[in-house]
Amino acid sequence: MNMIAKILKVAHHRNGIAVAPFYTVLFKTQKDDLKVAVVFDDPGYVAVLDVDLINKNIIEFGQNSWRDDQYEAELRSAIEKFELERSTR
Repeated sequence: MNMIAKILKVAHHRNGIAVAPFYTVLFKTQKDDLKVAVVFDDPGYVAVLDVDLINKNIIEFGQNSWRDDQYEAELRSAIEKFELERSTR
């Protein structure tokens, strides 16, 4: 079942010169919630946060925590598409 209704934006972050790079993905869920994900290269290393809750300064575990395993496959697919488009520019 798809959890993501629409990918809004994907960006790659170099994260300095000696730290693991990552992607950020801004997306809308099927429930029309706006979320942002931080996705590292290694499988299982994904964090998902609700943007509206961040805007209310809510970042605590249990209040703004989402099961990354429900989103990871779709996020990684969006990143692959982003990289393919980026390589053809």
